[in-house]
This record gives sequence, C-alpha cells and structure tokens, in this order.
Amino acid sequence: MRDSSDTGQSATPPACACASWALRKIMLLGSDTVDFLDREFVRVAERTPWVYLVRCRGCGHPWYAAIDTVDDEYYFRRLTSDEVDAIERNGVWPTDYDGFASVWPATSGESMDRVRKPWSK
Repeated sequence: MRDSSDTGQSATPPACACASWALRKIMLLGSDTVDFLDREFVRVAERTPWVYLVRCRGCGHPWYAAIDTVDDEYYFRRLTSDEVDAIERNGVWPTDYDGFASVWPATSGESMDRVRKPWSK
C-alpha cells in the first residue's frame, strides 16, 4: 500500500482560509487580497453588491461577509445553521452590518449616520 508521500501529495489536506478565525474577522482589502473572497469562498446569496452569505471552499462553513470599499476591508462573521436557514428560507439577514457606513449604497438624501470601521481589529 502506497502512502501519500510516494505520490508527492500531503497526507493532511491544507487548512482552509477560516480554520483559525474567531467568530469575527477583519481582513485588509489590497492588491494581494483583491480576489480573496471569490478564491476562498463560494457566494451563496447576495444581500447587496457588498454583503453576502458565503461558504468556505475548504471546510464549507457559512460566513456573513461584507466588503468595505471605502476603508478597503473585508468583514466576516461566522454564522450558525439557524442564521443560514433564516437567510435562505425567509430572506432574513443578520443585522451585524446594518450600521456600517461603507458597505451600503448611499441613496439620495440619505443621512450618513452609520459607523465607519465599527469593529476593532
């Protein structure tokens, strides 16, 4: 019986992008991470052009993701199965990003009383 070292493949699969993350994660959006969301996650549902339900390509865990195009950051929050069901079945999204100024399209005459950079790193 050959083991994986005979084929040049690792016996342990590489860790996924989110394996070591806490419940919330902020990541800088820059030239080396511009495609991070689509490279490491699958977009399952879209709330806005900047807010998504995603699943990790490595482990399949669901995350609530937001892209802040003003402050150039990604925001991720780990979701429970109940939260995923609420999004997929009823269109009920978590409120985590509702007050974030830079992940929502501004509408004419809208007050920008939302918070920029609400999570500390």
